[in-house]
Amino acid sequence: MDRGPLPRRLGDFDLETIVADDDTGTTYRASRPNLLDVRVCLRLFAGAYVHDEAARLLLFTGLQDHPTLTHPNILEVTADGPLTLGGAIALPVRWVRGRGLSAVLAARGAMSWPAACAIALDVCQALAHAHARGVVHGDLRPEHCFVQDPLPAIGRERRALLTGFGVAAAYRTAFPRVAPDVVPDDATRAAFPPHMSPEQAARGCLPDVRSDIYGVAALIVHLVTGAPPRAVGWPPAIERVGGPADSYRDDADRPPVLPPAVEVELLRALSRDPAARHPTIDALVSALVAADEAAAETALARRPTSRAFDLPIDPLEPGSLAFLTGAGYVFFLLLSQCLSR
Repeated sequence: MDRGPLPRRLGDFDLETIVADDDTGTTYRASRPNLLDVRVCLRLFAGAYVHDEAARLLLFTGLQDHPTLTHPNILEVTADGPLTLGGAIALPVRWVRGRGLSAVLAARGAMSWPAACAIALDVCQALAHAHARGVVHGDLRPEHCFVQDPLPAIGRERRALLTGFGVAAAYRTAFPRVAPDVVPDDATRAAFPPHMSPEQAARGCLPDVRSDIYGVAALIVHLVTGAPPRAVGWPPAIERVGGPADSYRDDADRPPVLPPAVEVELLRALSRDPAARHPTIDALVSALVAADEAAAETALARRPTSRAFDLPIDPLEPGSLAFLTGAGYVFFLLLSQCLSR
């Protein structure tokens, strides 16, 4: 998506490059020279979030009232918190090297099941941490996931990081409030956020744990098909996960994209009735792992900590390798001095 030339400065931030860009806004790699050149990811929300004062207040309040979550799979907000910059709202989060999941999907299309599962398991670990602290997400889209690059030199594996906490209510206001008698069945994809649970999208209910379970399953569907899932019926829900006759693939001869046992578990997680879904994120993870281990042709991640991402590794930033080499040299000198005593 082309949003014109990159602005060089926004408030106190120097904008360096675009990390992610989609309908919800633009995320920049940015720095604040007056603070020892500390680098952050600065997310600037799209105009739909701030079209009037009520919308701005809804978004800002949701972000501000959200408790700080610290976890290896959560891209935590910096101490600045949400910022008002002119008429826009921006959110600075911890800088990591990688790419937005939406950009990964745009570049490579559908993922293999093991790769999609590795991402989903990371997202589930983040959600389990949040749910244990009484926090739900409510808007599990690729735009709210970030794929961090691995750094073998220090033993860091590739991982998926979750962001976007506190945004669900504001995002929902960008979509029309409609009734089933005025929305044809084939228009529900455009009228409702495809990753939101039916109770959120059609009834305006506040998200809960089972809303996030639906969202994880919808995210998996998106990853393995390479396209946003399509919700049908009323309230709109995803009724097919994948396979020869599914509603968002046109090729009837295409083989199933998921093992049958895994598809059964995802369909349960995508139930229109929240009570029919898995009761917790841990229950969903256990069901998916058990289902995949029964499918010899995929052999899932085998354990929730597996990294089955089949994504290209980006080169290190300029200066990163030099920093690591220099740090290793300093460590060697200190070790030599200790051993010589």
